[in-house]
Amino acid sequence: MPPSPKKPTLRSLAEQLGVSKSTVSLALSNSPLLAAETGERIRKTARAAGYTPDAVMSHLLARLRTGRDVRFKGKIAVLSSCRPAPLWDAYECQRRFLAGIEQRARELGYSTERHWLHQPGQSIAALRRILRARGIQGIALAVQDGSAPLPPAALELLAEYPFATTERYPFGRLTHSSTVNHYEAVSVACEQLALRGYRRIGLYVNPATDRFVHGRFTAGYLYHCDFNGLRALPVASGPEPTAAHFRAWFRKHKPDAIITLVSCADVWLRTLGAEPGRDVGLVHLDSTEVSDWAAVDQHFTEVGAACADLVVAQIQRDERGLPELPKLVTIEVGWRDGPTVRPRPRARV
Repeated sequence: MPPSPKKPTLRSLAEQLGVSKSTVSLALSNSPLLAAETGERIRKTARAAGYTPDAVMSHLLARLRTGRDVRFKGKIAVLSSCRPAPLWDAYECQRRFLAGIEQRARELGYSTERHWLHQPGQSIAALRRILRARGIQGIALAVQDGSAPLPPAALELLAEYPFATTERYPFGRLTHSSTVNHYEAVSVACEQLALRGYRRIGLYVNPATDRFVHGRFTAGYLYHCDFNGLRALPVASGPEPTAAHFRAWFRKHKPDAIITLVSCADVWLRTLGAEPGRDVGLVHLDSTEVSDWAAVDQHFTEVGAACADLVVAQIQRDERGLPELPKLVTIEVGWRDGPTVRPRPRARV
């Protein structure tokens, strides 16, 4: 039996490449202290040679060299692709996505900094130089513009880094993503309403919002009605929801409970003489938008944390570029009770 090939070491790689062991070590740890081209050349050679680092030994050696805990291993850029402004704080869900990413990155030993893809006067080439100069090792796209696809130059930039998004839309199967389970959000709302005796449950959502999540709100609603033998009411469609549109839909279909993302639906119901919780059940699909409704908790902070996990995992495995088989991490939703629905009956023994 021929002897198995000898496992490459830092020393053998350094000799093969004509560099020092410390240079090889810096390259394999994605250190920003090394030129990007040099680091990539060394990592490519190491992969071809079948080099695999000892993770435990690497961590111990790092602590011995510094004499203290290793606080930050590198930097992650948190990116917004929105136009015409970055919209970091425009919506509570975005604030929670960001908080989840930044907190989890710190827990994993990475610092974060925010960058806007469409900064006025800044080209994609300039942003590329900034990210390299800042020692960025991975990118989390946390705030997206679903109405405008990314230009090819931006996609090329993202493909140079370990990269993940907080929503798979509109990227689809383009990259690793963490996301809310939108289908389950409506399913949970329907189940909770059914447990309280509601039978004519309606879904009133902005059709553009439902298209953004590839119809998953509508899919959850239609499946619930079909599975439980209920007649599905027409889902609101057409223009942006307005008071007049809502009133016409309500008078025509007469739901006894409504699931919606429209935060003023309670006011619109009262103009019709219907009190939420007493006359009509009312559930919001986003608990961050209302404080005094029964609502679904979409766990945006946990979605952001999962996005950071995906980026860091790629950094540690030295993976970059658009993946052949993207991972989709789906975070389950929760339920928050409220006065806009009937109390749930006590379970019978």
